[in-house]
Amino acid sequence: MDFERELAGWTKRRKDAGDRRNVGVARRGEGGGKVKLDRPLGWLVGEILLNPGILGLDTGGLQHDVLNVVRRCDGSLREGLYGNILLAGGNSVFPGLGSRLRRCLEETEDKGTKMNVVAPRNRVYSAWVGGSMLSEMSAFGSMCISRAEYEEDGPGIVNRKCL
Repeated sequence: MDFERELAGWTKRRKDAGDRRNVGVARRGEGGGKVKLDRPLGWLVGEILLNPGILGLDTGGLQHDVLNVVRRCDGSLREGLYGNILLAGGNSVFPGLGSRLRRCLEETEDKGTKMNVVAPRNRVYSAWVGGSMLSEMSAFGSMCISRAEYEEDGPGIVNRKCL
């Protein structure tokens, strides 16, 4: 990824002045030094999910995590998994994250692989809604693990009872 090219393309596409807040603003850091914010903060925070190297982290981004998880699954399941990548939670609401993740995945994986990243409107609440639905299922009680069970059987009990 060419960070500067991506930033230029993103900035050009954004028309809403609200997305440009904090651009060109100087702030004082804890040590009293000035920090100039010359890029849209929301974009940079979201960009870190896909490009942790910005912070000097030597790790792959979200796209590498997705690919690693799917590649560990049986080959017969991969096409379906690539076609149903679901964004959920607060960090998934950065503008353009879904389309950017899809592009990164397509650039990394075989050219013929169809990627579909789904970003539901209320995805910030997805974990809560999913947990709520799970708790209403008749099998939920059998999935619960007591402290005594965990202490007796260890972490392996999670796989036995929940998967």
